[in-house]
Amino acid sequence: LAGSKVGISLPTGEVAVDFVGLNEGSLLFTTVDGELHARTITSTLSMVGGVVLEENWGGELAVYQRDDGLVQVAWTRRSLSVEGYILTDIAMTSISAAGKTTPKHYHMPALKLSEGSYYGFTFDQHDGTMVLAGYHRDLSTSGSWQDITSLFVISSPSPDRGNSWTSPITVLSDLDIRPADAQSLAVGLGEEYLHLVYQEYRDDVSGIERVGLMYTHGAYTIPS
Repeated sequence: LAGSKVGISLPTGEVAVDFVGLNEGSLLFTTVDGELHARTITSTLSMVGGVVLEENWGGELAVYQRDDGLVQVAWTRRSLSVEGYILTDIAMTSISAAGKTTPKHYHMPALKLSEGSYYGFTFDQHDGTMVLAGYHRDLSTSGSWQDITSLFVISSPSPDRGNSWTSPITVLSDLDIRPADAQSLAVGLGEEYLHLVYQEYRDDVSGIERVGLMYTHGAYTIPS
């Protein structure tokens, strides 16, 4: 790339975690003091504002520029149950280049941190329908504590309407992978099928366990 580099300064302690370039500026997603922020940046690289998306960010984030130009955002959040347990689920909103957000909505069963997690989730969109697919690590497994990881999918034809998103569907189960070794899914929604590239441990001819790339596809509305 030609031309000089232009830096953007963030307050002390604030760290960039993702970036989306738009036709009219861009959005920089950052974290500071456990919060998740979206910073608005102009086409001249001036940071003109921002919004706090989450005060209790759980550490996972997915962003996707939709066909209508808005950016769909999903992240893990932490909340406190009435019994005093820390819970995690997935929050979602959309945001414009000017930093205007739509009402938040929440998805996936809320899990105690000791019972499991959601991670590595990614968006895709085709012909107006949006999907979010990711890993679900179920440590408790309905009380049997078998520690099973699966791939979940939720979808919506109207992503700004929280009640339009489907209940989670398990499309692949019993994966041998841990969150520390897994990167985000690669997701492609086509005319007929949902295509997923995911990671799982495997043995090669040397007998050494490695993290391998795996592929699967199928209908995203039908459980495995």
